[in-house]
Amino acid sequence: MITVTAAVMWGPGLLLLLATLGRLSDGQNSESMLRVVTQTLLPPDSVHNPTQLNYGMAVTDVDGDGDLEVVVAGYNGPNLVLKYDRTLNKLVNIAIDDSNSPYYALRDRGGNAIGVTACDVDGDGREEIYFLNTNNAYSGRATYADKLFKFRNGRYEDLLGDELNIRRKVANNMAGRSVACVDRKGTGRYAVYVANYAQGRVGPHILIEMDVGASDLSKGVVALSNVAAEAGVDKLTGGRGVVVGPILNQMRVSRRANADPLIQELNVGDAAEPEGRGTGGTVTDLDGDGQLELLLAHGESAQQPISVFKVTQGSSNNWLRVIPRTQFGAFARGAKVTAFTGQSGALTRIIDGGSGYLCQMEPVAHFGLGSDEVKVLEVSWPDGTTTTRALQAGEMNSVVEMSFPAAGAASVLSNDTQCGDGFTVQNGRCTGI
Repeated sequence: MITVTAAVMWGPGLLLLLATLGRLSDGQNSESMLRVVTQTLLPPDSVHNPTQLNYGMAVTDVDGDGDLEVVVAGYNGPNLVLKYDRTLNKLVNIAIDDSNSPYYALRDRGGNAIGVTACDVDGDGREEIYFLNTNNAYSGRATYADKLFKFRNGRYEDLLGDELNIRRKVANNMAGRSVACVDRKGTGRYAVYVANYAQGRVGPHILIEMDVGASDLSKGVVALSNVAAEAGVDKLTGGRGVVVGPILNQMRVSRRANADPLIQELNVGDAAEPEGRGTGGTVTDLDGDGQLELLLAHGESAQQPISVFKVTQGSSNNWLRVIPRTQFGAFARGAKVTAFTGQSGALTRIIDGGSGYLCQMEPVAHFGLGSDEVKVLEVSWPDGTTTTRALQAGEMNSVVEMSFPAAGAASVLSNDTQCGDGFTVQNGRCTGI
């Protein structure tokens, strides 16, 4: 059960929830699911996996090579950018302590970062990276501003530190607790939502987005504005978590008679970490084998290195990974991806814009399928645009990219398309029978 402190509707079918706490159900599967591989993939050392206080994690393509990296918010040390090196078969930190490195600014040792998120703020097709910094402030005003990094001039630079945006007084100087991205207008340009922890009348939530009219991307000029008041979200609360995503309908939940849904807790094996001081975590497929790795950050009460875990089950199972793209070619965070399967019904994933508290998952819809197969894919973007197509021969167990449809392009299924058990084609889309 989740307690919700506020809910804001933005556009058709888009809901932003501010959540405070959750509760797990009883019951546990006895088979261990995860084994620790830290010593193999990310052995602790002073460069790649320092023993320090870490908090949030996000997954994005930092270096623009098409692979995904894990960005880690360092609280009493540098932020990290962990890239899987396919030659070494391990993770390496590319945000090294070298001012000539294009990723050097991302380290930002002075920020005491706790949250991090990534999204395409300016519509150039590449995600910017936002670090939520606290500077040791628990609530109210902090003494060190947040950072919004853009890859510009061959390196990452802080947009909030541009003279133009300093004059516009956009930077957040409050003690925030969570951060997420939302395409509230459906334009493919994202706003960054920060849940600040207010102290009296100091520290409302903020919503930073690009002022298109005042910007000039050809010259690298990105003018930013705080539009929280305009959007009606300048809340003065003890902001903790923020979740962004579309409102889903036609969902099916298996319930017990006169009881809550039956949800079984898994035996996570090594990932239970009884001596861990966990603060953040994320998942992504580092090595391209179709199975997700789990990374856990630690901090709060003790300095500990990051832990990495691999799944112990399902290596022969079918899988599919789907990456929707925006109008500009960036990751379409907030998009809804539905896979119509042969036997398992319709499976839905949301491309993550922020996972509730400090972290952000990979911008991929990952489907583990067992022995089943996907018949049809359907993607709905934040503006309501929808496309659907049958999965082609040879696309199972691979990564499929879904581009934003061109203006006027029709996307309908033929009437003889197989949508899987319990579904049929109506009006060009798979529909429940």
